[in-house]
Amino acid sequence: RHGATVYFVRPTRNRQIVFDLLGRDYPGVLVSDCLSLYDEVCEHQQKCHAHHGKAIKKALQSLPPGEHGYLMDWKILLMASRALGQARSDMLESQYAICRLALDKEANDLLRQPRRQPEEERVRRRLLKQRDHLFTFLDHPGVSPTNNLAERQLRPAVISRKLSCGNRTVKGAKTWETLTSLAVTSDQREAKFREQLKSVIKPQAG
Repeated sequence: RHGATVYFVRPTRNRQIVFDLLGRDYPGVLVSDCLSLYDEVCEHQQKCHAHHGKAIKKALQSLPPGEHGYLMDWKILLMASRALGQARSDMLESQYAICRLALDKEANDLLRQPRRQPEEERVRRRLLKQRDHLFTFLDHPGVSPTNNLAERQLRPAVISRKLSCGNRTVKGAKTWETLTSLAVTSDQREAKFREQLKSVIKPQAG
């Protein structure tokens, strides 16, 4: 189970917010979408396969059926990488290493030459930019190839913001992010929210 969910409420979205949360020497793996604000935030990153999949699907819809080969190769390669990650525990490390190298070779071959079709070239450039972050999850057990968990945790917060029209004061935003972080983390840890609340709220002297 994942240990904690932390919400930050800020008026804008920028790279400094990521540094405020993770620091400048984050030792873990950052799993995210492909927003440029995450670029170079930390050494190890995994870009979400689901977002890549949506880009590939959109490009496929723009091409005639007989011209799907290149994009289908990418779709299959990303699926194969996820299958490899799931099968790792049942494989010898030598077998896993061979398959891992084969994935890298196939990805490099697909990225090597520019494509004539604009839709294909758009996908190629996207994946070329994120080449170092395509298969990070295969080198770090426990890391997901998608940021689906973050998306699921974020969705209720986005709905709450829309219904309430957001926070009108800094104090209100701070209160909301603290209480919501505690509530969601309590659920993840199967702990009692009231007990988590007691651990951070200091009783005021009468």
